[in-house]
Amino acid sequence: LVNSTLLNLMAGVRESGFFVLASTNFPEELNEQLLQPQRFAHILYFGLCSEEARLGILNIHATQVSKDLGKPLFNSLTERTAILAALSKLTTNYTPRFLAEICTTAKSFFLKRIAEQKSKSVGLTEDDIDGTISLEDWEKAYEEVDSKYNKDDVEKRDRELREFAARHPRVYGIPQPNGRATQSLVEAIRAFQHGLSQAPQTP
Repeated sequence: LVNSTLLNLMAGVRESGFFVLASTNFPEELNEQLLQPQRFAHILYFGLCSEEARLGILNIHATQVSKDLGKPLFNSLTERTAILAALSKLTTNYTPRFLAEICTTAKSFFLKRIAEQKSKSVGLTEDDIDGTISLEDWEKAYEEVDSKYNKDDVEKRDRELREFAARHPRVYGIPQPNGRATQSLVEAIRAFQHGLSQAPQTP
């Protein structure tokens, strides 16, 4: 249904000067006719996160958890850097969703610990919440998330997407066997823009 609807909607387009962007986790489900010039002419592949990317994602979600709590999560910048760097090394092939879950789970362990200290099962107030998320809270959070994260399934899916990419020469950012992309994201976007500039314009 989605394939036929998209084909019908895009078949009669005659305007120029605008672009249609879409994302999917299952590109192989798309009709091949959609992956043609003047339809979805270019594909950007976003593979599994590098260690640097994981650190960036952890930083974003740690900052959000800090805002939610209304106070810092760490005793110092040095502690923050050390803990998040260690987590980024431990979480090879984690997707952003599970990286975010580590941060929210650490917050849950922290609040549970505070509630036990204050002898409150419910109704913690802002004044009750003192201290910072401990290293033990972070360790427990990582262990809990790691226990339910199926890396084999994720890596299998990544291989399937690589195989799809290999069959489509207009896919940019295809990862090499060592996990590094053949192009950086910036390079991929530049190639994408160049391809658009070379494409024939529809009158």
